[in-house]
Amino acid sequence: MRSINTPMIQLGMDVGLDRVRQASIDAGLLPSSFGARVPAFSLGTATPSSIRMASAYGTFAAEGTHYAPYSVSGLTHGGQKLELRKDPAKRAFSKAVAAQVDDALRGAVQSPEGSAREAAVGGGEVAGKGGTAQDGTSAWFVGYTKKLSTAVSLSRVDPKSQELMPLKGMGGGGAGTSGDTYPMDIWKSYMADGAAE
Repeated sequence: MRSINTPMIQLGMDVGLDRVRQASIDAGLLPSSFGARVPAFSLGTATPSSIRMASAYGTFAAEGTHYAPYSVSGLTHGGQKLELRKDPAKRAFSKAVAAQVDDALRGAVQSPEGSAREAAVGGGEVAGKGGTAQDGTSAWFVGYTKKLSTAVSLSRVDPKSQELMPLKGMGGGGAGTSGDTYPMDIWKSYMADGAAE
């Protein structure tokens, strides 16, 4: 379960990048987060928010049922609780397809050769995947248990130009530190503190 990109690029080209895009939308990503459909599109050239990534991965934890994310849990006006509209859950993928994706994401954590094996904080239920931008300006980790899906993304912005800056050298580790391990470290700490229970 090592993270090998070439087969994913070829698979995306074989099934069609429009279908890859639609599957991503079905899982919970917004159409506005996608860029050009180039061969690397299947690896993740989109720019979704962390809440959308957690929601999309949660679709596989929920056996293919997508629950739209929301960031407001309650609303009152004049002391009266108001009802919040929540989008109904929808079937995004069959249980069989969701189980295959879940198995791959679980393998990335559970396999001794898995690319995310260090995320195994909650036993056999943990599944997830991390990644970095090709230019080293961002990194993320998204993982889930059957109860909770959590995404951690990391980037830094030049305050003057508002351009993304490389993560290299972050955290006091010197110029040789890539910074790409921080999202998983934060994710593990959060999940180990009982958030997944």
